[in-house]
Amino acid sequence: MAGKSSVGVDSTSEVSSSASGGVSAGTDGKKQQPDSSRWVVIYPAYLDKRRTESEGRKVSLEYAVNAPHAIEIFKVVASMGLQGHLELAKSYSRDFFVKGRVRVKLFDENHCPLRSDLCNRKALRIAIAKELVKWRLQNGSMEKHGDPLSLISLNKSNENESKSSSANVNASSSSSSSNKKKSKGRK
Repeated sequence: MAGKSSVGVDSTSEVSSSASGGVSAGTDGKKQQPDSSRWVVIYPAYLDKRRTESEGRKVSLEYAVNAPHAIEIFKVVASMGLQGHLELAKSYSRDFFVKGRVRVKLFDENHCPLRSDLCNRKALRIAIAKELVKWRLQNGSMEKHGDPLSLISLNKSNENESKSSSANVNASSSSSSSNKKKSKGRK
């Protein structure tokens, strides 16, 4: 099971991933998200090299990375074989302009660590920071990609739908700009 990760989308701002299959079906056939309210929360500020400890950095500068994004952290958590939940609508209280956080299932129901090498929150943050450096060497950082949502890989049908919807948005915005040009001459 470890090593295999799947991604499921439950809304426009939340994505879940797990090594065991992610989203489970309930008795009524609808998809249910696992309860992530007790999972460990990782904000990008915890791993940001540009921040001080009083600004929210929780790893040492030795492990910190420059300008991490919640989607990058989510990808790293999934590549580590851990169950994660991306919440793009949430923000860190010390910097509420930066959106996104990741919840990670670190402990089972008996409060025992799921992995022996990740026995506490600090070890999890350090492991994510180390893996994020490796992930960036392979995939590049957010500055390379531009749009952070382009890093979320869904199945082919969802990608085609999003491409067609973005094409519709571009077409409607270009027609509205041409209408503005026409209205300028009518005054």
